[in-house]
Amino acid sequence: MLRTAEAIYDLPEFVPRHWDLDQNGRKKPNKWKAWSSFHEQGYINKLDIPTFRRLALDAKFEIGRLELHSFGGSPARQFIGRSLMRLPVVGEYFVSFALIELIRL
Repeated sequence: MLRTAEAIYDLPEFVPRHWDLDQNGRKKPNKWKAWSSFHEQGYINKLDIPTFRRLALDAKFEIGRLELHSFGGSPARQFIGRSLMRLPVVGEYFVSFALIELIRL
């Protein structure tokens, strides 16, 4: 996946996001060439939901809202994702993103 992102970034028709532009509006060097694993990239969060809940409470926050979302795509794919996400122990592996509202205690 990282090699594919590297190749796409170098395509002439690729339109970079604002964070991939320098202060003069030119595309920055290809950051994807620097990584060979998700661990090196640092974008994968290793924090599970129970640990997040504990950390939030320890930091004097209440979780006002916690919405877990799974796969997008076709209705069948969404249904499968939501179903897998509810499985005990492994369900978190099927969470694509979470919306979390923290309230300061």
